[in-house]
Amino acid sequence: MAAAQAQASINDAPPAKKKRSLYEKMAVRSFFAVVMAIGLVAVYNFGHAWLCAFVVAVQVGAFVELTHVQHDYYENEHEKGGLKLFRSLRFAWLAVALYVSYGMSWMAAPFEAGQAVFGTLAKYVRDCLVLCVRYFAERQRHRGES
Repeated sequence: MAAAQAQASINDAPPAKKKRSLYEKMAVRSFFAVVMAIGLVAVYNFGHAWLCAFVVAVQVGAFVELTHVQHDYYENEHEKGGLKLFRSLRFAWLAVALYVSYGMSWMAAPFEAGQAVFGTLAKYVRDCLVLCVRYFAERQRHRGES
């Protein structure tokens, strides 16, 4: 009986994928390399603002992917809920890193915007970050007391 069930499960298995040859793999990778190079040249020709937005988008995309991988690892490693506020804290640090990296001079130069607009935005971001740090510090202090 067990042998019949094992044979049935083997027969129900999906068919094996056809292995690609070396030249097929090379052709696919070359094609997408050319597409990405053409895309990069197009973004470059759109101008400074588009190129800056592209760089930030690539950084955020890579960060999101790495955060998901790390979060999944820690979630599986510690089954009882994982790390609390892991992603929120990581994305807060991403916002800080992007602000420090590109800051006021970067935003004002390509967009030719007045300092009033970005000064107000920078003050708002700074105030939000200060409130977040105070909140988490207070929360950590209360955890230590109980």
